[in-house]
Order: sequence, then structure tokens, then C-alpha cells
Amino acid sequence: MRKLTVGLGERAYPIYIGAGLLDGSPPKELTASQGESAPANSVVVTDENVWSDHGERFSAYLRRGGIKFSVVVLPPGEGTKSVETAGRLWREFAVRGLSRGDLVVAFGGGVIGDLTGFAASAYMRGVAFVQVPTTLLAQVDSSVGGKTAVNLPEGKNLVGTFHQPRAVIADTSTLATLPPRELRAGMSEVIKYAALGCPELLEILNLPGRIRAGSEVCVNQANFLGANPGQIHLGLNLPGQMNLTDAIYLCCRAKAEIVETDERDTGIRATLNFGHTFAHAIEKLGAYETYNHGEAVAAGMVMAARFGESAGDTAPGTAEALIRLMEIYGIDWRCQYDPALLTPLMAGDKKSDGGGVTLILLRGIGEPFRRRLPLGEIAARIPPAVEIPPSKSAAHRAVLCAALAGGGNVAPIPDSDDIRATNAAVAALASGADTVDCAESGTTLRLTLPLAALSPRTLTFTGRGRLMSRPIAALADALGRNGAEITQTGGGIRVKGPIRPGVYELPGDVSSQFVSGLLLALPLLAGDSEIRLTSPLQSAAYVDMTLEMMERFGVTAERADGGFAVRGGQRYVPADVTLEGDWSQAAFFLVAGALGRPSYIAGLPPESRQGDRAIADILAQCGIRVERSDRGLIAWPGRIAPRTVDVSDIPDLVPPLAALFAFADGESRIVGAGRLRHKESDRLAAVSEALSALGGAVTEDGDGLTIIGRNSLRGGAASAQNDHRIAMMLAVAGLRCEAPPVIIDRECVSKSYPAFWRDFAKIAGDQNR
Repeated sequence: MRKLTVGLGERAYPIYIGAGLLDGSPPKELTASQGESAPANSVVVTDENVWSDHGERFSAYLRRGGIKFSVVVLPPGEGTKSVETAGRLWREFAVRGLSRGDLVVAFGGGVIGDLTGFAASAYMRGVAFVQVPTTLLAQVDSSVGGKTAVNLPEGKNLVGTFHQPRAVIADTSTLATLPPRELRAGMSEVIKYAALGCPELLEILNLPGRIRAGSEVCVNQANFLGANPGQIHLGLNLPGQMNLTDAIYLCCRAKAEIVETDERDTGIRATLNFGHTFAHAIEKLGAYETYNHGEAVAAGMVMAARFGESAGDTAPGTAEALIRLMEIYGIDWRCQYDPALLTPLMAGDKKSDGGGVTLILLRGIGEPFRRRLPLGEIAARIPPAVEIPPSKSAAHRAVLCAALAGGGNVAPIPDSDDIRATNAAVAALASGADTVDCAESGTTLRLTLPLAALSPRTLTFTGRGRLMSRPIAALADALGRNGAEITQTGGGIRVKGPIRPGVYELPGDVSSQFVSGLLLALPLLAGDSEIRLTSPLQSAAYVDMTLEMMERFGVTAERADGGFAVRGGQRYVPADVTLEGDWSQAAFFLVAGALGRPSYIAGLPPESRQGDRAIADILAQCGIRVERSDRGLIAWPGRIAPRTVDVSDIPDLVPPLAALFAFADGESRIVGAGRLRHKESDRLAAVSEALSALGGAVTEDGDGLTIIGRNSLRGGAASAQNDHRIAMMLAVAGLRCEAPPVIIDRECVSKSYPAFWRDFAKIAGDQNR
């Protein structure tokens, strides 16, 4: 057992910490009244979950001390921490004959401790109470210091008192019944104390000094629990040398020292609210159900650190250091709420005044300070979260593989015109229809045309816009040489199979989708086939994605010299696939961050087959700071160094890169982009015309663009030419325009990202018309 004292003169009290305390005898603070004789009456306040798990054991504990007691059992959850429940407790105290010399015992987590302490502080102008916390969060923080409170509909902890307990008894073995989510919530508060500057706690977290440098953390498995490790399963990955009793002791000691100096929260004690102003707004917005307190505090600490970094008050990398530490313990620090929704709720926080809020920020780990700021400035500097939609390229391939397998679950399916076209094509092929409408989706046409050629029946592929005029001859010739009859007319493309096993020869620099379509179809033939490339393969990452998706559905193809070897007689088998976020869509938001509107882009695993993940490295090469985690990225504003980028393998990055280089410090070039002349628009010409319409300096030169950067553009009207990526490019470039751009054909984003304008408004507002 560890023991320490909160030194408040005549109101000093002990904190007992250890495993199995409730199996021993109660300390004198529970057994003796203020007159040093056994209290005539004690009321235990608890909740249904705690009493179900520990009530019998706690009753025996009190009886060993000769304590007479009765029990009030309340519903669990934040909703219990209300004025109405406090009123119920006062009536219960009165009915049970509780007198001023008697004792109230709070047996539970932070809700029970705060509520019971508040009720005890007001009943008969104050009766004594003892904290017996049963959650990690309560043991390391809320049970110590004498802050008591209840919530109002207008905000958290708005009605409360300072009422110190007579003692705190923290039995770590009560944590055995907590779900991992609640234990992780408690670890958020442990990390808070480490961030505020407890060197021994940093040591016990196995991060002495390294948290500042942002170096990799070596995690050793060891006994976190100290005594009786087999009794508790935390469900966490925990570093070596970490003992639960010691960690709780260090947090309590740190808080005790602060409380002794500033009991009434007028000075240094305010630093303990690091992350809490954001956290309380997050909890309220989620009706105290979506996020628990620890999760909200984790998100709030990251928000506060990022705010400080964006303001230049916090050392760069501080937020990422906190994130790394949280992720070691499995703490989900993400918050999907837009700051525009949070800041009005922060106005109701008890630390707000006159339109401003006092935030606790960090200069670095271990260096907290206070800063009062207007709510508008806070909202402007917190990167909102954008959950990027699933990869459209992966979705096309997964939907087709699942259809060929006759089953499987693909989720989440992105909502876009192109994916709807592929779903419709699958339905047409399966139903025996004689027409396949590909809408404007080139991917749908190129991936399904070889599948249609497996059948002896005649099908006609149709489409809209420029689709039927986009190059298809190389694929048609390869299929035609192997048994298919393909006729291209003004109204569509007529296909009649079946194709046979053989050599399929085609160029690799026209469209990687030709290769992907053949890879999907050829394994279903009776014999083996070969795909022979007559020129180097471009956009190879998309072919890798196809191979990976096929393998997940039980079908393989092998790379060979100059192409691919495909074994025949294979069959697709059902599989479940979870789609990752789309890097090509995320690129626009990352460029927006570089231009001055940072946002957290969630759903982007760094280990991805998508070639467009190269945007992060390109931004870094241009001098833009990009923060990475296993869940997403943030790009921060900075001066943009000009570059020359070969986009042969990443053509979809041309529009976001053009928007970036329009504001670089000099001349940039994009090369290897000739294939873009055959997209929804002549995309090279469309980029040049659209940015020039806003006042940019862009010229076409052969297979690429030359862009001379400027500090800002004038803005004005520009056409997206019915090209979704051009519309997105204009939106991003508009962030640095003197007048908001007027984007013609802005709704064409529905082709790939119908929610783009909603998500873009999170970081830019409604400035694009």
C-alpha cells in the first residue's frame, strides 16, 4: 500500500492506494466521527454497476470496522450527475436521519464522487464524506482535491462547491471489473499528468525525455498491476516498469501538491484543466453518451496542443508526441466534431467570460501555461476532422470481385456516380441485359469490358459525356486478337465473346485499367494466359491494387518479364473487405492545409497500395510539415518551395498539385501527364484554363504544365468543365483568392465525392459559390 497526505492544515486528509485494501480493515477516517467515536450513521452512495460487482465485498469491509450504514443505489452514467439527483440524495439523507456528525461515503467512479461530494457539502451546510473511487479516472484525479459538482443542461460542472473529503481509499483491485474502454479513459488522465510535467511519471511510462524528441517508443511487456496481476485484465498494451499503484500514487501526489498551493483554483490549479475546455464541449455535443470523459479529455488535449502549435506558442511535434503516447495505450484521441459546433458550447464553460475562454496550453511537454482567447480565434485555429470517403479505385475492384465470387461484404461503399455505374454494370451483366450503361465512368468501362467478353452473347456498352470518345482501341485490339468481336460506333461499344486463353499484348502507358480489366477476367478462362506489355507500365500502383484485391478473393496472377502470367481455371471466393480512405481525394484537403486551412484527414492508413499516397512526401519535399499517425494526416501551412514532379504514376494528383504550385515561391513543373488529355475533360487544358481564370500563371507544355507561383490570386468565375477534380482544385485554390471563386459546374463532384462541399465547408466555410 502507498499513502500520502493532502496537507491542508486542520482539513488535511490521507490517500490510501493499493490492491486489496477492501479486504482489510477500514482506516480510522471511516470508523470514527469528528468526535473520535464511531459515527452513529453512515450513508453509502453508489451506482447499480458498482454495487452489483463490489457491494457484498464493500459491505463486509464496513462491517469489519463496526460501521453502521445504509445504501443508496443510483443509475450509472453522466445523466445521474444532476441537480435532480442531488435533491433525491438530500431527501434520502433526511429520511435516514443523517446528522451533521455523521458520514457519507462515495463508492464509485467520478460521477458518484462528484455528485456525492456536492450533496454532502450542502446537506446541513456540510457533512463529512469519504471517497472510495472504483475507476482509474477517479483514482488518479477526480477523487482528490475537493471539487464537487453537478451538471446543468447548459454545461458540465456548472453548479458545485469545494468540499474536501475526509479520506480517499483507492483499491486498485476494483478495476478488475471495468471494461477496457473505461480503463483507457483513466489512462487519459494519467497521460495528462505526464504532459503537465511529472518526471517520475514520464519515467514510469517508459518515456524519459524521449517524448520531447518524438523518437520511437520501446514497449516492454511487464507487470503493470503490481500486486495480484492475474486478477485484472486491462485489455491494454502497457510499457515495462509500469506499476499501477505507483502510477496512481504519482498522479495523486502531483495533484495534492497543486491543491495545497491553490485549493480554490485561482492560480496554478487551473493547469489541471489541460484539454478539459474542449472535452466538456465534446461531451455535451455527444449528449454525454458518444464520448466518455476520458475519451473527450484525450481529444481535448490533442486539440489544445494543435491549437498551441498553430498559434506558435507550442513546440512543433508536441501534439504528435501526445498522440503517440495515447496510441500506445489504445486511447482513441479523435473527435469527429467540427470546431464550429464546439466553440458555442465552450462559451458556456465555467472558465469562459465575456466572449473569451481561458485555455490551458503547453509550451512543450511539462510546460503548461494559461491563455485567454476569443472563441472565434479558437475555432479558426483548431483543425477540423474530415473523414475521407473510401477509395473509389479500391471500391470498383472490390465490387467486381465480390460479384464474381457470388458473395462477400464490401464496406463502406463510397457514394458516388462512378460506383453507382459499376454497381449497375454488375447488375446488367448478371441479369442477361443486352446494354451496360457506364454513365461517365471510364473505370467501369475498362474493368467490365473484358468480363463481358467472357460471354458468347452480345452486349453494348454506352456512356455519357466524353466517355465513348476516350481511348479504348488498345484494349479492344488485345481482346479482338483472342476471339472477341468488338465494334465501336458513335452510340457505344458492341462486344461479343467468348475470348480464349492466350497472349494479350497491349501498351502499358495508355491506361493501367486495361491491364486491371484483363487481370480480373483471364483467371476465369479454362487455360493459362499471358499479358505482354509493349511499353513500360504507368500508374503501376493501381495494378498492384487490383492484384491485392483479387488475392483477397482467392485469385492470383504472377508478374513475369514484361507483363503478367495468369493461371486459368481459377474461381473467386467470397471475402469481407473493409475499404480504406481515398488518397486522391485526401490530397485536396492536404493541399488546403498547406495553403493555410489545416484539417485532420482521418481514414488514411500509411501502408496503402494507392499511389496517390505520394502526396504526403511531395508536400514534405516542398517544405510543408505533415504530421502522420496510423489513422490520418495533417498538413500545416508554410512557405511552398517550387518543384518539378513527374506524375506518370500518379496522374490524379495533377489538379491538387497545380493548386499547390499556384502559390509556390517560384516556377514549378508537372511532367508525364499526357494521358490526362483523355479524362472527363482535357484535364491539362482544363487545369490551365481554370487557374488562369482565377489569375494564376499556368501554361501547357507538351505533356505537362509550367506554373509560376504567386502569393494570392484575384478570384472570380471559372469553369470546372464538368470535371470533378477541376472543381475540387478550384475550391482549394480559392482559399488564397482575394475574392471568393464562382465555380461553374461545381456539382460535378458527385462523380466521385458527393459530400465534398459539405466536408470542404468544415475548413473553408461557404466561400466557394
